[in-house]
Amino acid sequence: MKLITILCAGILFIGVVACSKCGAANEERQKPTVIVIIGAAGTNEYGAQFAEWARIWEQACPKGDAKFIAIGLDKIEASDDRTKLQDGKI
Repeated sequence: MKLITILCAGILFIGVVACSKCGAANEERQKPTVIVIIGAAGTNEYGAQFAEWARIWEQACPKGDAKFIAIGLDKIEASDDRTKLQDGKI
């Protein structure tokens, strides 16, 4: 009877350790994602404000353990942002 109790306790311990390691792996996949989309600024004044606000979000995301994605800040690839988002590349 004592041997069975020890074996059950050992199996339970191994199960708890295995589950905690799986939880740690899943935690990375379950990080929140903040997507900031910058549209047409209209004027230079608004464009500068939008860029500043996006930068503030980018700095805040690591503090909240979140992934940051900006769409529309890069002028060169602006036309391709929609495709990247739809394909899950962003």
